[in-house]
Amino acid sequence: MLAGVAITKVGDAIGAKLDFDPIERGGEIALQAFLVMYLMSLKLWLLGAAIGPLLANVAIQILVTALIAVLLLFRWLGRDYDAAVTVGGFLGFGLSSMPVAMATMDSVALRYGPSPKAFLLITLAGSLFVDLANAFIVKAFLALPWFRV
Repeated sequence: MLAGVAITKVGDAIGAKLDFDPIERGGEIALQAFLVMYLMSLKLWLLGAAIGPLLANVAIQILVTALIAVLLLFRWLGRDYDAAVTVGGFLGFGLSSMPVAMATMDSVALRYGPSPKAFLLITLAGSLFVDLANAFIVKAFLALPWFRV
């Protein structure tokens, strides 16, 4: 992301015209390729014994994520278009991963128009804040007595 910002700033500083359509298409192709490779690498047949608890867990995750998105986030974010796109990104991230969040927001933005605020918010929350929080949570769990060697 920082490289993209640097390239854009340098391009603006030297007066170069950047054509963002090929850049956007390249990003979409990379995202779709990642999703295809990820889904094709899943070995669903190995989950046979754990399918019951797994389905219960997935159902609870879907329910809780949808309730948080609809009842809390959409209202807190202002009940407008930016809020809808942000909630779409939250649903994609909460139910799967950051690439799914980006794909969800991309599909909404392609149909109804851009929402830079939503893309910035979900990108920062999904990449920066979650990674930082994860580092602290992992460190806290590793400090628990049953993880000591």
